[in-house]
Amino acid sequence: MTLAEHPVFAIAGTEYRWADVAFAAMHWDEWAEVEAKARHGFTCAARAHATGGRPPRETLTARANDYRYEHDLISAEQTVTWLRRRGLTTAMWMEWVEWCLLRDQEVEGVSESSTYADEAEAERAALVEGICSGHLVRVAGKLAGRAAVHAALGSKPDSESLPAPPSVAELDSSFDRFQTMVVTTRAVQDRIASHHLDWIRLDYRTARFATEDATREAALAVRADGVALAEVAVEAHVPLSAERVYLEHADPALRDRLLGAKAGDLVGPLHLGDAFMVLQVDAKVLPSIHDPDVRRLAEANILEGAVAREMANRVTWYLGP
Repeated sequence: MTLAEHPVFAIAGTEYRWADVAFAAMHWDEWAEVEAKARHGFTCAARAHATGGRPPRETLTARANDYRYEHDLISAEQTVTWLRRRGLTTAMWMEWVEWCLLRDQEVEGVSESSTYADEAEAERAALVEGICSGHLVRVAGKLAGRAAVHAALGSKPDSESLPAPPSVAELDSSFDRFQTMVVTTRAVQDRIASHHLDWIRLDYRTARFATEDATREAALAVRADGVALAEVAVEAHVPLSAERVYLEHADPALRDRLLGAKAGDLVGPLHLGDAFMVLQVDAKVLPSIHDPDVRRLAEANILEGAVAREMANRVTWYLGP
């Protein structure tokens, strides 16, 4: 079995392979970047092998270990199993690790083009790049969502034998119909109501200081002396940054303070992690269906949840954790 033929997930007996994921990436204009990175890595490696410029073994091992720990692959056995479920061998993965190192080093004289031995080698290189980098895994998730929705709408295969996957265009069409069905005005209103605190939008300016004493002095100057925060920041030679955040995305340590603040209020002095700061709320906007940003947020939230439910009920993943 080639890497392209390796199964990624299944829905109602229909298996989707890396070739299907790659085709979907092409359809969604997400394949060219993968191909380009693979070709660049392949070219860097070819030159390094020819000139004796390959990374030392300990450097490769260190980079590979970083990757393992990022993916919670503690033991060698876990790593081999994780790779096998994706259709990869240890040699393929280590080849990609070397590409990453050489691309980072920008090997002198390398152009981002090279000649593969044949089309099969070009395909394999792009798939290895896409799988190891996580790019094609993300595309697989998107494809699985559309395939699950397609099945939920009751689409039936033409034959009783194991069917081939529907075309990506068919899946996109089903996804559009599904979105129209689940993202209704009533659903949007209900979702906004259920997130009436989470989706409060705050605009504020933040001044960060080096010490707690400096932060206290800044807060006192604004509150007691009526000095504008912008002026305080200029005098203290610190930047004043403008930020916009929905309450649900605010730092948990800051959330209650922001919830209780109103426009014009100074919040602080604050000590969050290693940072000392004060912030001034410029605007606090309650969520409304008439706010285009909030409406888009609600629509995305509804659709994401509906797709996730269909995927949980219908998709069998072969990739494992």
